[in-house]
Amino acid sequence: MLSEKLFSMDSSAEVSSLYGLVPRTSVDFTFKPTKRGHMAKQAHGKTAADYILDSTVVDPAGKVLYTLTSDAKRKKWTTICDATGAEVSRLDWDHMFSPRMTFRGGDEIKCKAFIPYQDKNKTKRWLQAGATANVYSWIPGEEDNHDMITPWDQPGYAVAIIKSNSRREIVCELVYEAFEAPEFIDALITAVALIYGKGGDLGRDLVVDGKDVMKILNGMATVASIASVL
Repeated sequence: MLSEKLFSMDSSAEVSSLYGLVPRTSVDFTFKPTKRGHMAKQAHGKTAADYILDSTVVDPAGKVLYTLTSDAKRKKWTTICDATGAEVSRLDWDHMFSPRMTFRGGDEIKCKAFIPYQDKNKTKRWLQAGATANVYSWIPGEEDNHDMITPWDQPGYAVAIIKSNSRREIVCELVYEAFEAPEFIDALITAVALIYGKGGDLGRDLVVDGKDVMKILNGMATVASIASVL
């Protein structure tokens, strides 16, 4: 849903030199709190991230690329819409055991099936942008370090880094290669809302191991379909 025409491409920024990465041209997408999100941010402290459930995602020029809107208490639902107003994702939090969601008009799945863990250590997660899209690893940083998203078969080659700025706003730093996959940005924004907006509390944890991912890469299944039966 997001095309290169929706944001300024004249940024001279370079991707953070983390993990020994070679600097590449990048652009920052920043989660800016709406009025309700700003109130939540003030009420819960400077480090609270749940404000993103009522926020806009803007490019360096200030253009709104996504809008996240939730119910009054952020306990029932959150919708994520793109710059045209089309719904990218709907997150339904009001379920007894596991929140549910839809992504880009697809079938309803459990939120935890969208970003399942890779192993029992519950650190790295899988992220798949769509049924035919590449599979990515979400590697969390420790404490204030930045999270890194890499293609599963290119560890250390970040296509996105999740960080915070001086105002404690969440920022997605994306290298331009990331825009070659049309669904990736939609999936990334949705995953940020799940992981940061709810602190990753998506019900009983799911683990999808490497053997299952090979089935996914061979077109025999998707991350969500495997996770749904675990």
